[in-house]
Amino acid sequence: MASVNRWQVFHTKTDRYVPHNLVTELVEAKRAVGGDVNYKLWEDGAHVGLFRDHHEEYSSLLDQFVVRAEEEYYAGAVGSGKAAQRSEISDALDGSMPAAASPAG
Repeated sequence: MASVNRWQVFHTKTDRYVPHNLVTELVEAKRAVGGDVNYKLWEDGAHVGLFRDHHEEYSSLLDQFVVRAEEEYYAGAVGSGKAAQRSEISDALDGSMPAAASPAG
């Protein structure tokens, strides 16, 4: 079963609403009790604007997080039907679905 103990946290030292030291303490506390936390702290960026301000790196880190969660979820799925479902989902996400099966864009 997939871990609910995995977090992806994006933050910035210049956040005007949530001090980065509090987020860092939360991340450290979660890790101390066995939490798997991917934490990215940028030097600059706007509150809830990190996707815009750091688009490339944000997207890459989030993609890695989702792929890792997906791999864990579908681990051992052979024979359960989940493996075929995973293939269909992966094909849809990477754009390799047959044209007839692709959603209209």
